[in-house]
Amino acid sequence: MCQPLSLKYFMLTQIDCIEPIDNIQYQTLNYDTKKVATTFDLPSRWCKVTIPCARQKIKSIKIGDVDIKHILNSGYQYQDTYTIWLHGDLDVLMERVFDCFDQDDLLKWKNLREKYLATESFNEETPSYLPSHIRNFYARGQGPYWWKKNSVHLPYRQTNIPYDSKKLLGSLDKDLVFKDQKFYKDADCKSLQKNPELPLTPVVALKDDTLKKFLTDAGFVSILQIQYVEMQPHSHIDLHRDDFDNSSGLIYMQGASQLYCVLKGDPKKFKMRFSKAGTIDLSKPVFINNNSFVHSLHYNGDDVRGALLVYGNS
Repeated sequence: MCQPLSLKYFMLTQIDCIEPIDNIQYQTLNYDTKKVATTFDLPSRWCKVTIPCARQKIKSIKIGDVDIKHILNSGYQYQDTYTIWLHGDLDVLMERVFDCFDQDDLLKWKNLREKYLATESFNEETPSYLPSHIRNFYARGQGPYWWKKNSVHLPYRQTNIPYDSKKLLGSLDKDLVFKDQKFYKDADCKSLQKNPELPLTPVVALKDDTLKKFLTDAGFVSILQIQYVEMQPHSHIDLHRDDFDNSSGLIYMQGASQLYCVLKGDPKKFKMRFSKAGTIDLSKPVFINNNSFVHSLHYNGDDVRGALLVYGNS
């Protein structure tokens, strides 16, 4: 059986620019940062490299004696800094980039963020009371991934939906009349219906005006399911994937389709992590794809956390 060639822990990397460049740095998945020159040793792991110049001034990047060529266009420009993810094992870098991007999108420099969502999965520390396998899930960063924004595999869609958390929390009792027992027995968990089954409920048919306005602002025309779910302080939900394969409403739960909105508790102490895509920002409402991604949640706050979950036609 053939064995892979032994890989060095560092690979000599050279950044060739039109003019002299100083203050280049890279960041590892542990958030460690190191300043380097245009020639430096790149670790055989994912590193986020920032180069203080425009992309057009970078002629090439070589890892070992290999020019990365069009992979150079996989980065992004922010003001006067160009940022690109590199890996000291060139096969790992090439496999990831060519798996995520259409080849034609790399042939010339352009703003790839118009077509792709970029995610970054770092190594995250977690509270010691969590089971070891969940702590390992958060601690095992998987680096960068890129997702087509029109794909069913998009991990999430960010929003700017206006809402008042206290007012919205107080608007749920008229419509969420089914007591949900599958989360926490003593928690206030409730749903629009027992299971996410068809037919859909038109938003205009809901009883509470505050809830209707929020859902309309979020783009919903009709609703499959609404759930309000609480988590107890210092608690977690194990790794899982919400596949819903046996649900008649499956078509409305695929892709980045579940609206997730934290209404109670400290959102800074609540973490949701997706495989590949990393930790999701839940500081404002977001559409998530819990149908395609294995994920886990933990809440390290001292009070109860409550979140609103919505599926429907939007």
